[in-house]
Amino acid sequence: MKDTTRKIRSLLKKAYKASLKDYSQGLSFVNQAESLASQLKHQSFSLDCLSMRALILTRTNNGDEFFKANNLLIEKSKRCSSFLHQAKALTNQGLFSWNHASYKQALECFEEAGKLLKKFRDPEDIALNFRNIGISWSKLGDSDKALKNLRRAVIWAKKTDDRKTEASVRYWYGYVLQADSRFQLALKHFLVALDIYKDIKEAHGQGLTYNSIGLIYRDTAAQRQKDSFNNSLVYFRKALHCAEKTSNYRLLADVYNNIGLVYLKKKKYDQTLQNYFLSLKVRVMSPFKENEAITLQNIGNVYKIKGEDDAAYKYFRQALDIRRDLGQRFYLISSLTLMLEFLSEKNMLQEADLVYEEIKQLEPKVKDKFSKITIRESLSKYFEAKGDYKQALIHFKKMRSLEDDYYNIKTDNQLKEMELKHKRKIVRLKHDKKIAREKEYAAKAMAVTVSHELSQPVTILQGYLELIIMHNRNFLEDNKNKYYVDNINIAMAKIDLLLKSLNRQKLIRYEPYSLDIDMVTLEK
Repeated sequence: MKDTTRKIRSLLKKAYKASLKDYSQGLSFVNQAESLASQLKHQSFSLDCLSMRALILTRTNNGDEFFKANNLLIEKSKRCSSFLHQAKALTNQGLFSWNHASYKQALECFEEAGKLLKKFRDPEDIALNFRNIGISWSKLGDSDKALKNLRRAVIWAKKTDDRKTEASVRYWYGYVLQADSRFQLALKHFLVALDIYKDIKEAHGQGLTYNSIGLIYRDTAAQRQKDSFNNSLVYFRKALHCAEKTSNYRLLADVYNNIGLVYLKKKKYDQTLQNYFLSLKVRVMSPFKENEAITLQNIGNVYKIKGEDDAAYKYFRQALDIRRDLGQRFYLISSLTLMLEFLSEKNMLQEADLVYEEIKQLEPKVKDKFSKITIRESLSKYFEAKGDYKQALIHFKKMRSLEDDYYNIKTDNQLKEMELKHKRKIVRLKHDKKIAREKEYAAKAMAVTVSHELSQPVTILQGYLELIIMHNRNFLEDNKNKYYVDNINIAMAKIDLLLKSLNRQKLIRYEPYSLDIDMVTLEK
């Protein structure tokens, strides 16, 4: 039985690792593990296999298969009252939602999972749960709540023996700080994560971290020295090496895409396209078709800049077709508005009419303000191309009104965030002042205590010295004895002055005593 359980655990580890390259290969290992688990008739192993199957399916577009596996996991874990596997099912559901840009739903799942995980107090599970909650809040635009949860994740990660967990938490901490434009702090956490990943020889984590450091150098090139773009390329190439080593196709495609963006900023369009096509070559092997659509749209944009309209149209059309199939409204609107603007600029009005009708059908369901702005902008350009300047002006005014509302809300939120940070700074200063006062009070109390406790033994020593001299009349006739007694009296007098000084301290001052220890300076 021990051999069988060992094989099941080994197969599940192989399944997860293989799924990073090819999810079907990962599921093949799960099938083998399930076959062994059925022989044992041990419910826990059966649930572990089901949980791994659902986890692997979170990274695919196969929603039916995912929910079939995950719902079965929920049903079985409730039947045998396994709260841990219920938490895993909720986490899987959160990861599936997160991978498909449903961040609010993901957050709700992670928070529910967290309530169940508190019953087990397992540091690794709790750390990863706080991490998931943190990055969900980041995607929803609340960096304060995101960082608060990630700080908790770091605390719990330090309690676990698994250094990979700490590295993962540190990486995502940096990711959220980077999204919040706090690049120096982000870099600090990325470097901590990178050191851990190197220590444990985790190439996949190293690749992710190198890629993120490259993004920092790329995105802060304007504020940094001129060679920042070159520095970003150095880190991206290190990320490429790690991605190739682990056959991590998703990371490989991301890195090629990021290298392409560096060359785009440098206006080296041929090198941009070369890297975008390398990214696309890998994207088509991935189950995440939205990423493929993004790369196709990026290629179309470069061809548009180069003035190669036929090629631009071809790739914009391919991106739009994928997004129509996926049916994710936000991304579909993005492609439709981009296509409408392109067709209007090139005076391809017959096809533009069809795209306009499609946007009209989707518009009432659009709630996102940014999407509403892009719709109005594209409609303004469309009616201008058709010569209907009245309609063009109406949509342009609506766009400007929406922009004003959008940026006013954004500015108000930024101001509120600044006020909140200011309040927190005042609270911190008051807290520091309180600690300083308590520290001073404690030092004064300690000084009085030391003075009181030492006064009695010093008085006894002085008394015994006088008794020795009184009972030995010839004692002081010896010059050596006289010298010793004089030195003792001088030392006693110094101690007495020191004790009196301790009692009358009004202000406690500190000065360095050694590298990490301070000493109290006494008033003379």
